[in-house]
This record gives sequence, C-alpha cells and structure tokens, in this order.
Amino acid sequence: EQCFNVVISEPVDITVLSSLVNNSQDLNLNLNGSTNYNILHNDKYYTTSDSKFVLPLDKGLNFIKVVGDRECQGIYEETIFNSEDILLSPNPAVNTSSLWVGGNDEDVTISMFDSAGRLLWVKDNDMNSSRNIDIQVSNLRPGLYYLKVDSETVKKTAKLIKK
Repeated sequence: EQCFNVVISEPVDITVLSSLVNNSQDLNLNLNGSTNYNILHNDKYYTTSDSKFVLPLDKGLNFIKVVGDRECQGIYEETIFNSEDILLSPNPAVNTSSLWVGGNDEDVTISMFDSAGRLLWVKDNDMNSSRNIDIQVSNLRPGLYYLKVDSETVKKTAKLIKK
C-alpha cells in the first residue's frame, strides 16, 4: 500500500496595466502573472514573454484581449477608440470656417451645438478629396459653439468662436 500527498495549486491571475503613450499612437501594456502572453488586437495576434509590450493602435475602434499561458489565469479585455484628427480654420470665424477631417472615411456626420449644449443642426457629409467641409456661421450670433464630428474613425469635438 502506498500513500501520496498531492497538492494542486492554482496559477496566478494575469494583470495588465495599459497606458497611452503621450503624442503617440501606441499603447503600453505592462504584463504580469504568466510566462507567456497571447495578445489579440482587432485581427492581429501577438505572443510575447516580455513583461512590457508596445501595441500600435489602429485608427478607430481597437479591441484588445490578453490571456496568459492558461485561460484559468483570467482574460484582460479593453476597447479603445483612437480618433483621426480634425482642424477648424479660421477660428474665430466671421462668415465661414473650413473643417478638415483626417483619415479616409467617406461619410462624416457633423453636429453643431450652442454654448448651452442645445443641438442647432446635424448634417451627413460625403467627404471630398480635399477632406474639407465649409461651415457657414454668418447666420449665427457671436459666441461659442461646438462642432461634433463622428465617423468610423473620427470622434472629436471642436470649439468654434463666431465673431
């Protein structure tokens, strides 16, 4: 007759600390709790054994999933939106301001709000090759307005001052 002592221990949970790199399109991932990490980013797959990993973000929505060697160590998931840039010029404006929208999206929705947050108008725009949209402000009272720009890869709000 033989006796055995069996000790079954559970693996350590993975921990992930993410931080955006200033003025960059990169996400720093600090990884702990596993020997190897499998990282799924949108449709890309990475494997690393390093405790630090720099993930280049796509424009638009980024789905990030990290698992360790064993699924029982837990799953880390995060969603980050990385917007294209916009530029409003001239600002302040008297009659017209030109809104430049970065990226390649063909359809962009622009909403204008007054300083109290009331919606003034919403327009769906087909983007031209110059990526510029003229914003008429001649009919507005002098003051502060907000332009909200929405598309697949853009989610930005700009302040517009009407002289």
